[in-house]
Amino acid sequence: MLELLRRNLVDVSKAVGPLMAVTAVLLLLLTDSPAAMLLQLLAGALFAVVGMALLFIGIDFGILPMGRYVGAALPAKR
Repeated sequence: MLELLRRNLVDVSKAVGPLMAVTAVLLLLLTDSPAAMLLQLLAGALFAVVGMALLFIGIDFGILPMGRYVGAALPAKR
């Protein structure tokens, strides 16, 4: 379970990381926003990464086994 969580966190971080990096750079260079805004962006990105990783774990445990079962049973029913 922890290995699955770690793997999902790494995968989601690879997907979200570049977007957050570009957004953070643009926030710092193009706007006169306070540093608290950058911290808020990073905290939101962290929550999004954790939430997406938990969603993917739920899919792996709940939906995929059901789909495999139904997919295996359909050919028997013709």
